[in-house]
Amino acid sequence: MALVANDFTVMGAGSSRINGRKMRHTKGVAKSCGLPIVFFGESTGARMPDVMGAGNIGGAEGERKGVIGKVMNWMNAISLVTMPKIAIVMGKSYGQAVLNMGGASNAHEVAAWTTAEIGFMAPDYAVKIVYGTDAEKDPEKYAAERAEMARSTSPFDAAANFSIQSVIDPREIRDYLIRSLEFHRLRLSGGIGQHLMRTWPTSY
Repeated sequence: MALVANDFTVMGAGSSRINGRKMRHTKGVAKSCGLPIVFFGESTGARMPDVMGAGNIGGAEGERKGVIGKVMNWMNAISLVTMPKIAIVMGKSYGQAVLNMGGASNAHEVAAWTTAEIGFMAPDYAVKIVYGTDAEKDPEKYAAERAEMARSTSPFDAAANFSIQSVIDPREIRDYLIRSLEFHRLRLSGGIGQHLMRTWPTSY
């Protein structure tokens, strides 16, 4: 089994140049060796490394290093790997980070811990984008709208619209993975993937 996880404390959130290279390599090895892939996602957004000062995704430096092309390779690899893919959302997971870690139908099965938060962006910023409310000018309205935004990030909301298949207690993760991997082993393919990555990578 191949494991892919986030650790934004070392600037490896949902996306970054070095982190992306490691993840692409892991998917390639999984495909070559016939290994199922399990994603453990917990980051506050795909561009968290930028916020922490990595400076390797956006701006001129990111363009010089071809980071966007590498992110596209990352996403292509997710779609082309046909080995069983199971995504677990453990905590905060917003925006592109959801997609990068197997969410939004990029894995065969997506589950979330009860501690997960899933959305298009963190509630603090979502309020400003969606409602245009200024926290300093109208704190009461901002607080109410933020609470509403935060409520919709619940994993149960994601399960209600079938974005995820299961909401599980973190203590049940081992049993859940064993059952899921056994289930996928029963597929007609026997868990053997197709060789769709023969034309990959598609970018520099």
